[in-house]
Amino acid sequence: MSNPFKNIELKYWPDFVLAISGISFVMVLGALIAGVTLPGGTLGWVLLFFGVIAFGVAGKHAHYRRHDKEIHKWVSAWRASFLSNILVLVSLGLIGGAVYVFAQNS
Repeated sequence: MSNPFKNIELKYWPDFVLAISGISFVMVLGALIAGVTLPGGTLGWVLLFFGVIAFGVAGKHAHYRRHDKEIHKWVSAWRASFLSNILVLVSLGLIGGAVYVFAQNS
């Protein structure tokens, strides 16, 4: 049986955001199933991870590499589009909701 993860590459920052938030969300989901009470409330953690995942998806959609002629290097850039801008607004709303839930539960 071949390794299903052999073609996965973490090259740019959206890949790392999605990997870390996905692993963290699976851990929170496991805690929910086990009935563990998370500090600050479970709803806040779920909102936080969905917000980070939405930002990672927006970054994955908007990220591209361009060659900067002044410094003669390839740099990461953000291609603003309707979808990526909406996803950033959704992620800000979800993260703001998480902060509100954390503030109410402390």
